[in-house]
Amino acid sequence: MRRLVGNLHKLGSWVDDWQVPTALAITQARQRLGAEPMKALFERAAVPRRCPWPRPARRVPGWPVGG
Repeated sequence: MRRLVGNLHKLGSWVDDWQVPTALAITQARQRLGAEPMKALFERAAVPRRCPWPRPARRVPGWPVGG
């Protein structure tokens, strides 16, 4: 969590009275709330990834051609 929020202070997005939750606090919140919040977040955020243009095949010397 500290890695995730580490640069917020430098960016001016840090509220001084907020503290990073401990690993135990996050674990307890997950246990208390169950799987539903993560499931809902995944359903909203997960989208298929695809390249907007066709990618050419890459030939790597020494590797066989094909799958």
